[in-house]
Amino acid sequence: MSRTIHQSNIEALATRTMQGIGSFLLTQTSATPTAIAAIIKKYTTLMGNSEATRRELCEARANIDTFRGQYEEDVAWSREREAKLTGELEALRNQMVERDEQIVMLSMEYEVVRTSKMQAYTRGRED
Repeated sequence: MSRTIHQSNIEALATRTMQGIGSFLLTQTSATPTAIAAIIKKYTTLMGNSEATRRELCEARANIDTFRGQYEEDVAWSREREAKLTGELEALRNQMVERDEQIVMLSMEYEVVRTSKMQAYTRGRED
């Protein structure tokens, strides 16, 4: 089961944590209130930076997912296009083979007709 932590809960926890750190430093160390304020400020800055970094990481992950999706779409489109072009190329090759066969057949018919005309012409001259 997933729990969503709301920003207000995080802020409340951070406030209690800073108060706890401040109380500890005041009672357990010889730190001055100014030093404690500086420590808490540094802690707050680091926490803010951590939150900003976390947001940047989330955005980067979202961008990566977006680019991955676009890449996968592009790859799928390329594969479909390649398959289509391969089919068209094969159809053109088949047409070329058929035309080559027709050319050969027409050439053979031409030779038969030419030969028979030559023979008829030759026979006509012999008569």
